Amino acid sequence: MKISFQAVLAGIVLSASSLSAAQAPVPSTIEGAEQYTLTATKSKNTYRVDVYRVNSTIGKLPENYRLPVIYVLDGNTMFPMASQVVNLSASFSSQLPAVLVVAIGYVSDPSLPRGQNITNSVAWRNRDLTPPVSPGRSVPQGMSVVGGAPDFLAFINQDLKPFVASRYPVNPQDQTLVGHSLGGLFTIYALLNSPGSFQRYVAGSPSLFWDDHAALKQAATLRERLGSISARVFICVGELETKDRMGEDMVGDAKAMAAMLETQEDAGLQSSFRVFPDENHISVIPYVLMRGLHEVGALR
Repeated sequence: MKISFQAVLAGIVLSASSLSAAQAPVPSTIEGAEQYTLTATKSKNTYRVDVYRVNSTIGKLPENYRLPVIYVLDGNTMFPMASQVVNLSASFSSQLPAVLVVAIGYVSDPSLPRGQNITNSVAWRNRDLTPPVSPGRSVPQGMSVVGGAPDFLAFINQDLKPFVASRYPVNPQDQTLVGHSLGGLFTIYALLNSPGSFQRYVAGSPSLFWDDHAALKQAATLRERLGSISARVFICVGELETKDRMGEDMVGDAKAMAAMLETQEDAGLQSSFRVFPDENHISVIPYVLMRGLHEVGALR
């Protein structure tokens, strides 16, 4: 049987077209994750909320099981890593049948360059993650709008938590907050001002120099102001986050906060602290998530 050159060429073109179609790129996402856009009732600020549920592959899901929730700050950058840290641990856990990761970030504008969207996100996180500055004190150069932590915490408690609870069967008594850098500062802010908001707190490399170390001074009066505190907190920092490298002694500040919280343990607060050797402000992030979430019992 003779096969014409045209037939062979048609076959090659067809194969190439099929291969090209099969390999056409599509947006890569985290399988099973869901994304929402939510506007704060009080501040009217808009947030991107990424949600990821992990079920254990070896633990049986009890009837009427309620999901523990891990709330992650800086969701634009932290959600992919946090979701996979939780996935790796919880998928093979015999003690944690299922868990929910909720990351809070910012909505990007597809019409803007990537750099502009990053600039916008940085400005918004500066606004949301910083406590108000005491009268007469200045803020770091380049940070124009700050002090929105009270409104941001109100958004989490009054808008986000009810939103999540309306869509997933969550356990309101098993909720974790994890943040790094300014996110670590906000995590400490929530603990010191509204400890009942979460049962577990992970503060990585917290920016405790903010407002002339106001959080350290506030921690000294924690028990007097709030009485009994039922929560677990883990504070950590990289060994290389020194004043010479960072401009602020983040190691010393973290140690001071951990020591301060240890004095509150008779009020029901359980705290632990770790300096990770040879890690800097960025390389410490995986340890914040993996070690931190295990340390407070969010992963088990």
